[in-house]
Amino acid sequence: AVVLHVGTNDIFDDSLNAADTTARLKTLFNTYHEKMPDTVIYWFNIEPRVNKSFTVPSTVNANIASFAEGKDWLVVIDSASWCFNADGSVNSAFFKDGIHPANEKYALYRQALTDAGLVIESKPAIDGTSFPDVIRNKSQSVGSGAAIVTYNGQPIVNEYVVTGKFTLTDVGSNPHAQFQFSTYQYRFLIRDYNNDGKFGVCWANGSATNESGYDYYTYSNSYMTLEWKLVFTEKNAYLYINGELEAIFYNVPNPVHLDLSTEAMTATFTDIKVYTKAGDPDVYNEALAAVSSYEAQAGTTVRVVRA
Repeated sequence: AVVLHVGTNDIFDDSLNAADTTARLKTLFNTYHEKMPDTVIYWFNIEPRVNKSFTVPSTVNANIASFAEGKDWLVVIDSASWCFNADGSVNSAFFKDGIHPANEKYALYRQALTDAGLVIESKPAIDGTSFPDVIRNKSQSVGSGAAIVTYNGQPIVNEYVVTGKFTLTDVGSNPHAQFQFSTYQYRFLIRDYNNDGKFGVCWANGSATNESGYDYYTYSNSYMTLEWKLVFTEKNAYLYINGELEAIFYNVPNPVHLDLSTEAMTATFTDIKVYTKAGDPDVYNEALAAVSSYEAQAGTTVRVVRA
């Protein structure tokens, strides 16, 4: 099975109209079906955002519902219907940030898939810490299909260690990978700012970004691979690349998850391991001890610095 929850950013972020968004979605569904004709596609339809018009999303949802009629390979799940009050207004309590569902709401999505006939096997993670590979292509934006990292089925917010490998095999213009903690304004980036094949650690902190002064990791012969580790303490985040601490994000505002994504890159995040303070205290405490001197100078100001 393929489970998709796409189309939202096309409207709310890219300002596409109903016709263009519908056309994009039909192309996506047909492409999947052509490549995997025996696979059932489950699509959660486009949900509202708080204080945003729902006119275009509503039209797209109706268009795709009509498109799916008679296609046993395409199942539309009306998750948008969960997001409204009885009077038709958007239920802000459904969301944690006006955009994404509150953590406790994700159980609805799993149950809806089960109700739609998808058999979901519960398998224990290897060592209780593995997370599936994240596979990206260069046509995707960072807001398209970002992977929210979980531990035992729950998004991680703070007091965790995540490690993995990042491999890059193709790029477009302004290629970058992100480790995002809440909105796109608070994240670490691995970015080729000058489009010259030289990538480095950058970041976004509110409206402030940093695109210079980094150590270079070179993309050559259509290949680059990096080992990465992200340590998030109670309020601070630390990004390591190839064993070296590269940047520290002090006092991350309102972290709600860790998501991994890319833009203008064909790339993968693999060998991902997730550890938490509660579930893996030895791993977490060792990582915490390694950054204790930085923790001592954190203060309360939101800022990002190079190590």
